[in-house]
Amino acid sequence: MLERIRRRRYRNYSDLYFIEETVRKGILAIMPAFNEENNISSVLADIHTIAPDIDVLVVDDGSKDKTRIVARENGAYVLRLSINMGYGAALQAGYKYALKNKYNAIVQLDADGQHDPADIPTMLEKLNNDHVDVVIGSRFMEKKTYKGPLGRRLVIGMFRLIAKIITGKTITDPTSGYQVLNSRAVNFLKDSMPTDFPDTDTIILLLLSGFTIGEIPAHMRPRSSGTPMVTGFRSIYYLYKISLSILVTLLRRNKKQ
Repeated sequence: MLERIRRRRYRNYSDLYFIEETVRKGILAIMPAFNEENNISSVLADIHTIAPDIDVLVVDDGSKDKTRIVARENGAYVLRLSINMGYGAALQAGYKYALKNKYNAIVQLDADGQHDPADIPTMLEKLNNDHVDVVIGSRFMEKKTYKGPLGRRLVIGMFRLIAKIITGKTITDPTSGYQVLNSRAVNFLKDSMPTDFPDTDTIILLLLSGFTIGEIPAHMRPRSSGTPMVTGFRSIYYLYKISLSILVTLLRRNKKQ
């Protein structure tokens, strides 16, 4: 049962948006979404079927289509950013909502349908039973699970190696956005992650800051429609941005020490 629902006005950077505030203790699924009206209904239906006790918050990152309308019609709370601020900024807005409403843990997954909600119960079980701060849904713990483009797999392998060299820990899929986090990790990241591509740099930051991370084999589904977040020229920018962010993370840590 929701303890109370009321309408409030929030401020995010320079933008105003409205959201129904729910105050309860439990688990919140956060789905950043940008122009996902054709995909989001099936993802929400799967979450409601597989994990009916989980609340779902869709962070509409300035979509031009009917993403927020479709999300509301399919039982999600919707937080709308008036302009497109980036995947990381959308996640941070969701994190702050989760903390304000006292959720114990969050599940973060994409709205395009590639992250299979069937993995949510296993991820939550590992978070609780193994007493870790973060659980990653990995595409590489089981061979033949992920058959993405060769170039993408090589890049992920490179970042996996970099993360291991820096932290001494092996994370098989440091670029996976499919994660479950406890409130301690959420509180740490709410102001400490990039606003565009939170990725391997965030995993490295968590490990260097003393957080524990576990993984489970996750299954990736093909995107049924729409355009991936990282394509074309943005792929080059992605490589540059993540590499630079990792360097900045190390420099900041060394400065603090």
